[in-house]
Amino acid sequence: MTDEARDRWVAPSQAVRYAAAAADELVPLGDERLDEMLAGGFRAGELCGLYGDRAAGMLGVRRVVWYLVRNCVTMTGPVLHVALNSAAAEARAKIAGQLGDAVLAPPAGGHTVAELLARAESYQRDEPCLLVVDQLDAVRADEPAAPQEEQDAQVTRDLKALARTLDLPVLVTCTPVLPTDAEPRDTRPLPVDHLVANADVLLRTNGRLTEVVKNRHGLTRLTA
Repeated sequence: MTDEARDRWVAPSQAVRYAAAAADELVPLGDERLDEMLAGGFRAGELCGLYGDRAAGMLGVRRVVWYLVRNCVTMTGPVLHVALNSAAAEARAKIAGQLGDAVLAPPAGGHTVAELLARAESYQRDEPCLLVVDQLDAVRADEPAAPQEEQDAQVTRDLKALARTLDLPVLVTCTPVLPTDAEPRDTRPLPVDHLVANADVLLRTNGRLTEVVKNRHGLTRLTA
C-alpha cells in the first residue's frame, strides 16, 4: 500500500462521517474510493474475500486486514477475528494489542464452518459488526472423505451460508495466487478459485494497492 493510499484510511476523528452508513447496516472499509465502489461498504449477510498476488504475500494481505479491522472498530463496532493457524493468531495478537478489547479473539477450536458458527454465536452479545476468518486454506469441510475439489467448493458455499445465518459480513483471507501472466499451474481449482466464484465482494492487494475485483453492488478495479 502506497503512502498516498495509506493516507486515505480514516483517522479516528473522522469516524463520525460514517455514522449514516452504520445505521444502514453497512460496514465501511474506511477508504473513500473503495467504499464508493462498494456503495458504502460491506453488507450484512455477504461473503467477502481478500487475497494477494505473489508480490504481496500473506504479509501484504494481513496488513490490509489490520487497516480494515482498525477502521471497522473505530467507525462501526467490535470485530470478531478468528485465527485458524499460528501465523494468523500472531497477526491477530498484534492487532488486538493495538486496538484492545474491540477485537474479539475466540480461543482455538475446530476448523469446520459449523464449528466457526458455534464460536461466533457465543459472541453475539458483544454485537460484532464483522467476522474475519483468517484464513480460507485452514477451513475444513464437514465431509473430509470427499474429493479435495468438492471439499473446497463446499467450504466457500458454507461460509456464504454462515454470513447469512449470522447476518454479518464475513471477510475471508486467502493465500496469494500467481499473477495472470505467471507460469501455468495445475488446472485443478484452488480454494481461491471457489472464493472467486462464491464471494459477493472480492478484494485483491499487490502489497501497495488494494482493488475491488468482484462486486455485486457496483464498480470494480478503480485504481486512480
